[in-house]
Amino acid sequence: MLDTQAARVTFRLPRDTAIYPGAYFYIFNEREPFWRRYLGRPMAVYDWTSSKLSSNEDFASELVFLVEDSPSQTPLLQSNRLTIDGPYGQNRRLEKYDHVFLLAEGIGIASVLPFASALARRRLYDNERKTSAASGPNERLYLDRTRRVTLLWAMEQNSQLEWARHEIDRLMNLDPKSKFLHVWLYQPTEPDHRHVFPRVAEVQQELKTCKSFPKHCKISYVPENRWSEALRHQLSGTMETAPGTKAVAMCGTPAFRTMVENITKEHHRVDLYGLEHQPVRHRKPIVTLSEDVGRQLAPQHHVLPVLPPIQHTTHLRTEGSFSGSIIVEEEFEMRSMPQKRQLTGKLAN
Repeated sequence: MLDTQAARVTFRLPRDTAIYPGAYFYIFNEREPFWRRYLGRPMAVYDWTSSKLSSNEDFASELVFLVEDSPSQTPLLQSNRLTIDGPYGQNRRLEKYDHVFLLAEGIGIASVLPFASALARRRLYDNERKTSAASGPNERLYLDRTRRVTLLWAMEQNSQLEWARHEIDRLMNLDPKSKFLHVWLYQPTEPDHRHVFPRVAEVQQELKTCKSFPKHCKISYVPENRWSEALRHQLSGTMETAPGTKAVAMCGTPAFRTMVENITKEHHRVDLYGLEHQPVRHRKPIVTLSEDVGRQLAPQHHVLPVLPPIQHTTHLRTEGSFSGSIIVEEEFEMRSMPQKRQLTGKLAN
């Protein structure tokens, strides 16, 4: 049984809501003490169930969030009474660029992956309508400018692949000819298959040996201290040779964003977007021992200054052990705050 220290939380909305990549909501736990009840946690929309398309907008009937099992967010996974407020965030309209680069670190994949999915869905929709004899002369098309999307995800732990393996599979199916999407996954360590969890090994093998998309999704083993070198090598050639307009959307810790900014500045005519909702890397207090162990045997406990750790330790959990979603039943009560929805439901079994 795996444990990726994250779970998918699904909200069934009382009515269809316009949604777009990069949108985020504030989530409130109604079970918390009164003074904390209205301190919402911002969270990016990871996925959604489309209900209809209208005026070039996507309407959702369900929203999916990827929630880390951290001290600040664990109560959300344990509560069956939650409230959401949103959507917030700008619609970056990346479809106006010829080449789109999407870069994410760790949980930042939750903010970045929807851009790739939306662009690929829109392109596939147009291609199907253009080749279908049943489509009428008034059939609405997106006519996006985007010719290629490059998605690069730097994981803090190999096990984080479980966070998005289903979504990556669906994403690859949206580009059957492997011409539009290019996905690169950076994992910090090369797994020892003698000790690796069986399901992780199976997932990695699936992505490596996928016969339908041999050039579609590639896994590289790149330690965190070599991300800058790998990113520069990966992006520089493409940014220099790719024709047309280019955009980079990034989501990660401050150190990761600075790294991407430095690489992007080396190239001209590239628009850089830092997504409004950025992840926070969670840290635990570090225990150190006194130098003079002979005179002072008792350990000293110090909370060190907030610095980027070398490695982020992850404990694992899957949809198998925890259903992967909180399904909220259709019992709603509108609140006075605009667009705020009170949702009552139970954990899915």
